[in-house]
Amino acid sequence: MKPCRPSGPEGTAGWILHFGVEDIDGAVGAAKSLGGTVVSGPAEVAGVGRVALLKDPADVTFALVQFV
Repeated sequence: MKPCRPSGPEGTAGWILHFGVEDIDGAVGAAKSLGGTVVSGPAEVAGVGRVALLKDPADVTFALVQFV
């Protein structure tokens, strides 16, 4: 897991859970079909792989990572 600092006046610290997946495009599609929304990505991250940030139907943020 990786710490996250949301922008805004409070600047409260938080955490984002990352799930490793073998097929990020398929996993993003599955999340969307189950009511999730894509916040950003999938995008290439040098030395890591492809990463997407999503929200589930309860507005909980999580990330998917397809490692290189």
